[in-house]
Amino acid sequence: MAGDRSVDLLNLLKGPQQSNGLKVVKVSTTDPAAITLVFEGTKLALGLEIFEIPVSLYPLKVGDRLLAYPLIGQDVGQRWGLLKNINGGSVTLATMAGPSSFTIAGIGKTYSGSDVVVPVEPALTAGDVVSIAATWSANKIKYVILQKY
Repeated sequence: MAGDRSVDLLNLLKGPQQSNGLKVVKVSTTDPAAITLVFEGTKLALGLEIFEIPVSLYPLKVGDRLLAYPLIGQDVGQRWGLLKNINGGSVTLATMAGPSSFTIAGIGKTYSGSDVVVPVEPALTAGDVVSIAATWSANKIKYVILQKY
């Protein structure tokens, strides 16, 4: 694992006259590669290790812009909490690749198996468009199919 660059990042973002308040980060890469985020106004791509991300913000898609706020405290070090997706809609759509797998626009990975919770009804086939939501189960993010369109 690379060394902790959070102090360097904080100094870069603060600059000599800037405050340490709300920032915007943009998703630069996503599944199947490592997810990276870039603070707007910088070029430094950062991994998820310095961010606290609510499950409700998943899936992270290339181009998503998110509000970030610094978490300051004795036990958190310099970490950033992501608060809201400011350019994404409230519904995430996916296209079924088979009866229990799907792809999400903007993500180059097919989700299947233990990553997906598929309803019993209605039966789903390749090409069906569905809405999905993220959930936390067994220490990992899973996607639940909500509705067929």
